[in-house]
Amino acid sequence: MEFWGIEIKPGKPFKVIQKDGFMVHASQVTLGDVEKVKKDETFAVYVKIGDDENGFMIGNLSQKFPQFSIDLYLGHEFEISHNSTSSVYLIGYRTFDAFDELDEEIDSDSELDEYMEQQIAALPQNEINPEEDDESDSDEVDFSFKYLLISNESV
Repeated sequence: MEFWGIEIKPGKPFKVIQKDGFMVHASQVTLGDVEKVKKDETFAVYVKIGDDENGFMIGNLSQKFPQFSIDLYLGHEFEISHNSTSSVYLIGYRTFDAFDELDEEIDSDSELDEYMEQQIAALPQNEINPEEDDESDSDEVDFSFKYLLISNESV
């Protein structure tokens, strides 16, 4: 894990292409020179993923709120842009992409199903189906999940 940051200048989207096996965990977006913006102006920050023509707005910046926190993992290729008159800074850290290795091993939904069944079969039985409550209540909602996500990334 290492620090990562970029400056996105006004009118110039910033495209990032990651090295294989890494991803960016973006955590903070900050307006550069707050004095360059008017008090009542609000600016949007956008991210585009891969070949996607349409971006997603991830937040707004203004003189009153010159920064916001995010928890966004960005993979192989993405582009950050904004409509501010000042530079915007995106900071976070680069980290190992645990799913990159999994992507290479699994090429289809059927392979994913098979992989997940193998992972579930390897779990102790009490972790798959914990003791169920004997009382039946028709208003209860089943929040159990079909798969358990297993990651090689160390914490």
